[in-house]
Amino acid sequence: MAHRFKFTQHFKKYYLRYNNTITIFLDFSARLGNNVPRTFNKTKGKTKMVATKSLKKCELDAKWYLIDATDCTLGRLAAYTANILRGKNKPTWTPNMDCGDHVIIINADRVALSGTKADKTKFYWHTTYPGGIKERTLGQMRAEKPTLLVKNAVKRMMGRRTAVALADKRLTKLHVYAGAEHKHAAQNPVVIDFAGLNRKNKRGE
Repeated sequence: MAHRFKFTQHFKKYYLRYNNTITIFLDFSARLGNNVPRTFNKTKGKTKMVATKSLKKCELDAKWYLIDATDCTLGRLAAYTANILRGKNKPTWTPNMDCGDHVIIINADRVALSGTKADKTKFYWHTTYPGGIKERTLGQMRAEKPTLLVKNAVKRMMGRRTAVALADKRLTKLHVYAGAEHKHAAQNPVVIDFAGLNRKNKRGE
């Protein structure tokens, strides 16, 4: 009973402090008048939370972006691309809708691999036959199939759980080319200087 009494007293003090905080906030909001923060609405002296915006299918608007992967770190490039494909860079991101944009990646054969990943990190797959496990280093993947290397990296950055349901649909907006030429000039893609966003994004080899 002693412990319970102490807990009850502590809870009452915390509750009173919480009410004081709310009262102070309401008074401060009343003084602001029309300058109340946009996430709150003033309604008869009380604060009311504004509903979160959820996009509908008719409101989706996909844009096109172009990224040059020359000397860019593969992991950082894949994480940045995955956020654009999922639409996480937008304030109107909706988890159950495909609100991402199209991303064009050129010069995939010139992407950079940090450390010893080019020689020691391996990519495995199986032919479904007994003893049919295959392996290939990331350096070999970059030389033989650079587009597959970048696509696999982006695919594994797409997230888990709810993001998996739309991952395949979002990956259709990823367009990777080994060279500097692409066939989406009609879409007028916006060029993103990924190497200039952060000094860690570019790595010379």
